[in-house]
Order: sequence, then C-alpha cells, then structure tokens
Amino acid sequence: KRQEQVWAQDGALVYHTRANRSPIPAKPEITLNAQVGDAIRLDGYALDAEQSPPQLTLFWSALSPVQSNYTIFIHLRDEANNTLAQWDRQPLNGAYPTAQWLPGETVIDPVSLALPENLSPGEYHLAIGLYDLSTLERLPVAEDASGENAVFIPFLIH
Repeated sequence: KRQEQVWAQDGALVYHTRANRSPIPAKPEITLNAQVGDAIRLDGYALDAEQSPPQLTLFWSALSPVQSNYTIFIHLRDEANNTLAQWDRQPLNGAYPTAQWLPGETVIDPVSLALPENLSPGEYHLAIGLYDLSTLERLPVAEDASGENAVFIPFLIH
C-alpha cells in the first residue's frame, strides 16, 4: 500500500504516504468526466505503470447525494476483451463509502494493481465502474457504447 490512514474522525480522512513511495497525485493526468449512475462522476485518473505493482489513482466526484454504498470494479482486459485480472473494493478500501460522499467533493482513490505473474508485455485496457454489491447490478455509464456499464482506459505493460 502506498499510504496509511492516520485520522478518520470529524468527517475527515487523513493519510500519510509511506516511505519510499511516490506521493498520491493531486489531480488526474487524464480527464474523463464519465457520469456513472445519477450521482457520481469519474473525473479522471493517473496511472503509474512503472511502479511495482502499478498504481492507478481514480478521481471521483459526487454530483448529488449518493443514496447507496457502491463497490468499484476494475478489470484488466486483453485485446480480445478477455478478463485477465480483477479488483473489486469499496472506495479507499472501505474507509469512505459512497453514501458518505458530499456533493461537489472530489474523492481521490489510489489502487495498487497486482498483476498476474505470467502477464506478457503488451497493450491492454482497464474496465472501471461501480456496482451494487447486494444485487451485482452495475450503475449505468453515460455514453457507454460497449453495453458493459464501464469506462475503458488504455493500459500498457512494458
């Protein structure tokens, strides 16, 4: 993990970056503005594929009060769209559920992507979205032509 939680009271979360780790980005490297459901937007991401394991930082915004706690899914896919790895988790490893997000705030969520050991260098992509854990139903993503209710981003492995 890149950081450790040092404070979680009074509606605030404070993290400290662990030694020998690069700091968490403060803004997205790539802007997406992908609306997920009625109340959440994936504003963008920063990806450091040179780290081991690669570090993906997601930037979410609450557009209005979020009524449920959603789970984030991230799928690593090859060019044939086969899922090679997947990570499912609550935002900030459960420390800040989506129902607590305040309209207008940005939630910066770093994720370590443990890759399969036999993964060959090449071009891949990540499918990212949110779902309701009790029903496994994904939130719709605006302008998603794939029909998967996911945001797709490129992922290059050297």
